Amino acid sequence: MWTRDEMSLWLTLTLIAVLGGLVSYYRKITNGVMQHAIWRLAGELVTSAFAGLSAAMLLADVDASLGWKAAIVGIVGHMGSRALDIFEDVVRTVLMSAANVERRRSTSDRKPPSTDRDDTD
Repeated sequence: MWTRDEMSLWLTLTLIAVLGGLVSYYRKITNGVMQHAIWRLAGELVTSAFAGLSAAMLLADVDASLGWKAAIVGIVGHMGSRALDIFEDVVRTVLMSAANVERRRSTSDRKPPSTDRDDTD
């Protein structure tokens, strides 16, 4: 079970991510990228919270100050779905790399073709 301090930290990081999403939404509205709609705002905030919380989880075991972690979470929250696209690409690359390593391991168990032939004239 989480302690009160841990819950407070995770809630704070999530709120920082949501704040990043709110800033992103505000910029889109003021720059004329999209018109205000409450459902868009809700979607932006949920996406930002998810992206920021994902980043916070990835940073949980990184030896960095809380300030750095909070800044990264806020930036990732501002990035929203763009950050999720980057995370997806990284995960796909890592999984494909791991699959290739496994494939190479399984093929390396086979014996190489015989080189006993004497092709010299």
